[in-house]
Amino acid sequence: MGQPAFDVVKDTIIRNSLIEPGSHIVAGLSGGPDSACLFHVLAALRGEMGFRLSAVHVNHLLRPGTAEGDAAYAERLCAELGAGFYGFERDVAALAREWGVGHEEAGRRARYEAFFETAGRVAGEEGIPAGMARVAVAHSRNDQAETVLLRIIRGTGVDGLAAMPYMREGRGGFRVIRPLLDLGRDDIEGYCAAAGLDPRLDETNGDATYRRNRVRIGLLPLLAREYNAGITGALARLASNAGEDRDYFSGIIDGLIRERGAFADGGAAVEMPLDAAAGLHPALRHRLIVRCFGLAGLEQDIGAVHLRAADALIEGGRTGKTLCFPNGYRLALRYGRLAFFREGARAARPDAGPQGGAARARLSELAGRGAAGVVLDAGGARLRVSRVPAGLPGGGAAENRLALDFGLVSSAADTVELRGRRAGDWIRPAGMDGRKKIQDLFVDAKIPARDRDGAALAAAGSEALLALCGGRLLRKTGNYAVNGDTEHVLLLEYFFD
Repeated sequence: MGQPAFDVVKDTIIRNSLIEPGSHIVAGLSGGPDSACLFHVLAALRGEMGFRLSAVHVNHLLRPGTAEGDAAYAERLCAELGAGFYGFERDVAALAREWGVGHEEAGRRARYEAFFETAGRVAGEEGIPAGMARVAVAHSRNDQAETVLLRIIRGTGVDGLAAMPYMREGRGGFRVIRPLLDLGRDDIEGYCAAAGLDPRLDETNGDATYRRNRVRIGLLPLLAREYNAGITGALARLASNAGEDRDYFSGIIDGLIRERGAFADGGAAVEMPLDAAAGLHPALRHRLIVRCFGLAGLEQDIGAVHLRAADALIEGGRTGKTLCFPNGYRLALRYGRLAFFREGARAARPDAGPQGGAARARLSELAGRGAAGVVLDAGGARLRVSRVPAGLPGGGAAENRLALDFGLVSSAADTVELRGRRAGDWIRPAGMDGRKKIQDLFVDAKIPARDRDGAALAAAGSEALLALCGGRLLRKTGNYAVNGDTEHVLLLEYFFD
């Protein structure tokens, strides 16, 4: 069964903590050698490691007849291995025209949308936190080398050399894992042959129209033949070394974001106080800018010219100034805050709240729903309200999550509402003594009067538990804190469309 390759993948998973017991892995399964190998190894490991497994196949509608055969192969493999199968069809050619990108990029986006949609579905059905539903993709050591080389050609920064990590945070709190990163393509093909998988072959892999294909079938073989026979391994080691530096700086940047920023989910917006970025060394400031755009949904294509323009905006401090970034994203300075957003995203506008609308969840009805809870939607804001046992992995506070003692909240109110502000609303802010009127909170946060009707409150009666405005968190409650006697946690996870 290709045991050496199997052992490599297992070691990669363990060494990088890619899978936890009780999790559900959603694996991308195109039907090609890489994805077939990944899916087969995961199926063999699920009993030993205690996780559930499903596969997602996306038909791009680019290869009539052949594509349907790929989908049938993927579904048949799932049936043979006893795993769930989720099939999608996406008109990638039409999406490419709509998004103004090539087929390769449109296909990548369509696949990840399907992956995250499926991860959300299985998490909801099984009542597990988002962090326990993970998306597995089949990038190999060869893919890593190609990515590094492509980035060098484009003129990447140091972080870009790190290329693809073993695990990254994805949309909605779901994580993307890459268990095959330590396997070469020859190892994968050998595993498939030994396991009798007979994977499908995509004829477009030899199409020199695609830049990655030209690197794989032309440039890398040339470098191996003329300069370094081990070029693939050398580039992968470069990525590993750069990854260590990236991880170190990422820890610093994530700490800054937790302390000074607010994250709105769904490819919407991130905001950061201007002074949090203005005093940073360029090495940190540029990483902060890239990270904030990544949280807002722009994960690539930011170049030196964009970062230099951002430096000028930050150093100039001109309110109302807006910069254009790739793929429709913008950086704006508003009332002493930097806003990173996608053009047209509702969370990027100050009026993106529920505007007086309301949705509510009865606390008595949350039992048995697990982390899936109830999702409230009012205007451009969404709130997941769930009840989970204390100590459950993924059941604590996070960037866009508030954890409260369920018993204390339910003793004070029967429902949690997502709504606009009302007369008499108040909050007991974390880190402060006493109550604060929501009106005073807006004044302190320098929210213009014209924008306050767009605020979203997660409220228990007249008490706000969360106050949100314009795609950012204003304050969290300091009331109902989780403590040693807490039996169940009330999780409030807030997002913006």
